[in-house]
Amino acid sequence: CALRRGRGGEPIGAADRTVPESLGIVSGVALVCALILTQAISPETQTLTHEYAAAMLCIVFAVLLGFVDDFLDLEWKYKYVLPPLMSLPLLSAYDGGTRVVPPRFCRALLHESPRVA
Repeated sequence: CALRRGRGGEPIGAADRTVPESLGIVSGVALVCALILTQAISPETQTLTHEYAAAMLCIVFAVLLGFVDDFLDLEWKYKYVLPPLMSLPLLSAYDGGTRVVPPRFCRALLHESPRVA
């Protein structure tokens, strides 16, 4: 279907083969199915279900962006805007603290500032 529309590429090292560009959707769907099966079977993930589901939703959005980019040839401005939007489910499910530690050679240039709790 995709090859008939001219949406194909040549893999590196193959001389006379053409593969569809959107073939990454197959591995993405397989990964999402494996994650769903793992979440359903594993008893340890029951306490972290919302974080696991948020991470899975981010992966689904990334796979969807790759598929849409293959078929619609998105411009760069959309490729820069969409990944931060894809990470919103994971950011909303995370409830821990965050620290930024600069490299050692930069610490002398930065002055100490009070911590914001």
